[in-house]
Amino acid sequence: MSDQSEVFLRSAGDEWYRRNRSTIESADDDSVIRAIEFLDLEIGSVLELGCANGHRLEKLRTRMGCEAFGLDPSGQAIKDGVRSFPELDLRVGTGLEADVFQRDFECVIFGFFLYLVDRTDVMEQFSVADRVLRDGGYAVFLDFSPMVPSVNDYHHHEELKSYKLQYENVLLACGTYTRLFSWAFDLSSRKPAHDWENACSVEVLQKRRFEELYTNDGGVTLDR
Repeated sequence: MSDQSEVFLRSAGDEWYRRNRSTIESADDDSVIRAIEFLDLEIGSVLELGCANGHRLEKLRTRMGCEAFGLDPSGQAIKDGVRSFPELDLRVGTGLEADVFQRDFECVIFGFFLYLVDRTDVMEQFSVADRVLRDGGYAVFLDFSPMVPSVNDYHHHEELKSYKLQYENVLLACGTYTRLFSWAFDLSSRKPAHDWENACSVEVLQKRRFEELYTNDGGVTLDR
């Protein structure tokens, strides 16, 4: 685990939660839930990485009747969530600890935190998430989605960096995921994005088995 993850567990996670708590609790229009409902997905179990107090998970649980689990580095967020939403299984931790629940899931949500994952941890993050997502399951991304990747100082905390790029492309490049849904929008207005440097997006991918996506056409193999 990197120093950046340690800083979020120690203080930055709680700081983020305090800054955003009122916005989280007043949000009725959730872009992740809109995408899931638009696709009419049937989900029996969901894990959200970067779940804050579990507000989105509780909405999914009540609407879909699914089992809901969450991880967040903010101890205060998890404390509030456990008190407010006792049906959820919420724990303090980073997304790197997704296998702490010792089970797999039909849906994994990356809840707007990948831009703050240290580059030494980012590939491990995708590996852990892929490991706990069932074949046929859904990976849902909510994050910044710039046309050109960028790195900047994280203006809320001098020790941290933010790394903005289209993270769903990491899983798409593996060849075992297909894109089902994509919507780019402005974070503040929720209207279609025009400023691509600060655009956000919701992306829904489905995990598939190699046998479903690739065929053996009888051609010459290059294996030696």
